[in-house]
Amino acid sequence: MQTTERQHLIETMSQPPMRPLAAVLKCVACLAFLFLLVIIGNSRDDAALGERARPAAARVSPSGQASDAEAHRKELFDTRRARFTGHPPEGDVADSTKVTPAAAAEP
Repeated sequence: MQTTERQHLIETMSQPPMRPLAAVLKCVACLAFLFLLVIIGNSRDDAALGERARPAAARVSPSGQASDAEAHRKELFDTRRARFTGHPPEGDVADSTKVTPAAAAEP
């Protein structure tokens, strides 16, 4: 067993060491490859480039997303306003226990 390991070590040590220039060139090649991948990943079609070129004020978000979010916010606001004024909407489970202002002020 010792002879097999010894032979392996002798073969490994007999190989010439890597030259510093070769190591630097390998690193540069890897970095260039990664840079190329980034450039390819970020490239877009002409329509996307035109979209980016327009000023930010001229951009319009998709109307479906904005209206859905706006409707949800309005619904929440109306529900909370109704609870605050004391007129909960139909089917509001959260307002099943009413607290009057006088009872809330008592210690």
